[in-house]
Amino acid sequence: MHYHHHEHAHFGVLLLLIVVTALTGVGTFTYHWAELKAFGLAVTSFPIYPWNHGDFSDMEPWNKCVVVVMLMAFSAELLMVLWTIAAIVLLRHNPHSHGLHFLISLFISICLWIGVIVWAADYDRMPNTVPASLSLGWSWGLSLTAAILSLLMLVASAFGFHKARHHHHH
Repeated sequence: MHYHHHEHAHFGVLLLLIVVTALTGVGTFTYHWAELKAFGLAVTSFPIYPWNHGDFSDMEPWNKCVVVVMLMAFSAELLMVLWTIAAIVLLRHNPHSHGLHFLISLFISICLWIGVIVWAADYDRMPNTVPASLSLGWSWGLSLTAAILSLLMLVASAFGFHKARHHHHH
């Protein structure tokens, strides 16, 4: 019953992956990465990038960095979702695909962590704001959640990779 268990592992990773992808997508494209509060009320919020009218070249380098890594993570996630679904549908169990799965998971994880950490370190350098009342918003929180879950995904794919290799050799 080796095989059956393997399928479950695939679905587990896929579910986790879909959650991470959704969190990253919503986090990246929503406008609540930082919130300016006055008298306890959110006055205005800031995205990592004003998607509808932004000018990338005008942005601060640290901000560009966050946009780039979040978009890279998101595209890698979408790619991985499609690929994992294809693997399940086609039932092709190539041990090498696990290695690739692991590397893509690692890439996603690194991108997400760079994004949330760089933003957290620099967001209060946003222009025209009183730093004291600027706080991290829920879009950042979603992205942080995605980053934490991506570590779980990494562990799951490392485990799958190890098992597949082990299974393949014996």
